Amino acid sequence: MKKIILGLNILLSMILISSFALAFAVSVPPLQEGEGGSKLIYMMPGEEYGLGFTLQNGGGATSDVEVVVDIIQGDDIMDIVGSKNYNVPAGGRVEVNTMIAVPSDYPLGNSYDVVVAFTTEGVPGGFSFGSRIEQRFKVILGKDVNAKVPALAPENEEGTRVIPTYDSAKPNMNIVVLSAVIVIIILAIIFFLVLRKKKRK
Repeated sequence: MKKIILGLNILLSMILISSFALAFAVSVPPLQEGEGGSKLIYMMPGEEYGLGFTLQNGGGATSDVEVVVDIIQGDDIMDIVGSKNYNVPAGGRVEVNTMIAVPSDYPLGNSYDVVVAFTTEGVPGGFSFGSRIEQRFKVILGKDVNAKVPALAPENEEGTRVIPTYDSAKPNMNIVVLSAVIVIIILAIIFFLVLRKKKRK
């Protein structure tokens, strides 16, 4: 009996961990994808390119998360605009802005890999788990001859191209609901086993 309850508790813990991991997500811009899943950005030497992300803490989140944003590859052409540290409240979202600037002496035809990492840590006193999401981009110097839509976003008044954020990484609510149902079933089984044990006494 004790072994059954212990096994059910372990399974319940694993499901809870999976559910909370689903709470944090990063929305990315609607860009073409290349090999390896990297999103393609076509630019010309001397251009600047604003790239925005949305950090989401939904899908049943019960506590805030602290997020650290790092450019782990390509920091010679990309910068984070503003702070690298963000607090995302439970059920909320926060915008993160970055800027890609290609020096004018970089030759056409070259490409540069950029990787942005979003690392989370639970707020002290809250019930949450750390995770890390990486977004990969390949900056290609030149025009996209196969593009059916403009490869770059329109320029703003300051002459900088800015890509809006895009809700493409919302938590899978079907999985969240299924996890909740499984938790309820497990709790019902535990209750039934305990009740049956008491009746035998």
